[in-house]
Amino acid sequence: LLVTWDWTSELTRPDRLSTVLNKVLKQDVTDANKFRYDISQAKEVRRQDLKLYDRQKFDEVVKRLTTNSQNTSHISDAGAHLGIGLGSTLYDVLNHTEIYKDRYNATSNDNENGTNIILTRRDAEKLIQFLSDYIEIEGNIIKPKPIDVKLVNFGLFNTSSKLFSSIVYVKRRTKVHVVPLRCPYRYISRPFTDWLAGGYHRLSSRFDVFPKNLTIDLEVMKANMSAIESRLNPKLASLESRLNEKLVSVESRLNQKLVSIESKLNEKLVSIEPTMNDDLVLDATTMNDDLVLYATTMNEVKIQPYRSRTFNISANAKWTQNGVTVAGGHGNGSATNQLNWPEGLYVDDDQTVIAADWLNARIIQWKKGDTTNGQVAAGGNGQGNGLHQLNRPAGILIDKETNNLIICDYANRRVVRWSPRSGTTQGEILIDNIQCWGLAMDEQRYLYVSDAGKHEVRRYQLGEQNGTLVAGGNGQGDGLNQLKFPTYLFVDRQQKIYVSDNNNHRVMKWAKGEKEGIVVAGGQGQGKALTQLSYPLGIVVDTLGTLYVADQGNHRVMRWPQGAKQGSVIVDGNVEGAGAKQFGYLRGLSFDRRGNLYAVDENNHRVQRFSIT
Repeated sequence: LLVTWDWTSELTRPDRLSTVLNKVLKQDVTDANKFRYDISQAKEVRRQDLKLYDRQKFDEVVKRLTTNSQNTSHISDAGAHLGIGLGSTLYDVLNHTEIYKDRYNATSNDNENGTNIILTRRDAEKLIQFLSDYIEIEGNIIKPKPIDVKLVNFGLFNTSSKLFSSIVYVKRRTKVHVVPLRCPYRYISRPFTDWLAGGYHRLSSRFDVFPKNLTIDLEVMKANMSAIESRLNPKLASLESRLNEKLVSVESRLNQKLVSIESKLNEKLVSIEPTMNDDLVLDATTMNDDLVLYATTMNEVKIQPYRSRTFNISANAKWTQNGVTVAGGHGNGSATNQLNWPEGLYVDDDQTVIAADWLNARIIQWKKGDTTNGQVAAGGNGQGNGLHQLNRPAGILIDKETNNLIICDYANRRVVRWSPRSGTTQGEILIDNIQCWGLAMDEQRYLYVSDAGKHEVRRYQLGEQNGTLVAGGNGQGDGLNQLKFPTYLFVDRQQKIYVSDNNNHRVMKWAKGEKEGIVVAGGQGQGKALTQLSYPLGIVVDTLGTLYVADQGNHRVMRWPQGAKQGSVIVDGNVEGAGAKQFGYLRGLSFDRRGNLYAVDENNHRVQRFSIT
């Protein structure tokens, strides 16, 4: 058995190179996440036992670091960067590549012995990677990377090729040792047996278990190996056959068990009750997408349900242009297979479609694959202001911690909550005297509500009546601190609020605590250009920050990447109509966990699904 690093004779051996680097790059005594690069020590590298290639690498680093120190008057600023200017990473400087997003934080401390450059751990690792592919930082020590162990058939040795390093793998009792043979490459021209025997004798001086005299007969060794192999092969084949049979049987039983366990776990994860005194503790990191993971100690991890919705969608994703009806589509009416001017939309994790049935004064849900039997989840007792009634419901959402349904009861000027438990016949009022339209909930379980009458958005703690103003509230208008009939909302994990500013034909984003928002879509007046919107309604934001908008008046769904000046059309109804690729005024918008797009088609009294391709 030989153990080798895959490096050439032009490079310094990794163990020698790491010894030198441990003198040059040391962990900072005041901060374990920082390292000090000693330039004066690095300049002495030529005196070390390094090959020309590695000396040139060190010279390049020293040159760039010292040049930067001389040219930067404010080098102690944490924003100072090396070599080619602000914003460059160490990797960029040394390799002359383009500027990346991550910043290189370096400061210079002059002292009587020279100049120290303070690096973050990440940038110290980049410096190590630049100098050599065969060394790494472990803790505060620079050491060679693990080496490959190779099993070599003696009969395949070719003394004219460089198969050997100066490292040999030997086994002494139950421990594995890697020790130098002291047989450099230049001796390989000697006959192999002399070379190996010479190295073995040198090795025996370190381990008393080795014989002092050793002769190697390659022909005898090959014959013995062949005899052993011929006896083992039939037994191995038989053993392999029996093991394969066992594995197939075990795999089949395990798959059945795993399917059963997965089904039970999914049921449990979806139905976590808020009455639990303690959070559920797991020792794994793979969980349902509906759960947020956070560490409490070094040895335990806790989970809790996500309240805000997250959608992982590729920047290049495309969708089919012909929609499939998943709810309604049988004309307007009050039967369980019909809708009557639907408005808000929520798609649950199991692809259950929940729609606000505006003129039927009810919330109705449709299970995946069943487009004929909707089930009334709230209301359905005629228009009215009783607790068992709704009147023109608009925005809806599911509180993922309780599975309660929260509804904007628009014409009754209230926000109500309905329990999912069977037998529930009425809801309860959460917020009163508000002309609400859109709803959103963040991970702290704060509820965000748009008030179309007061042209503002407020944030509420459940049970609170007044709330905190978070967007608009300065009268109707098109200023950056104003809204004009705000409708649908979306809140991301940073509590940034996206508002569909309907009558201003734009979508606004308000960062937490800000008094003004910024326009992220539209804002160029009503129109059909890619820079414009027409009475936008439903909005969704994915994990990349890409905004998706139901462009109601233009009968299309648009996508606006973060920071884009114009959007692109992902589903184009072109003109109003009832075809599979047409809309009769879009309202609510949503995605499922697979990235399929759902849109409420109001005038056609249906919900359409557009599959991701």
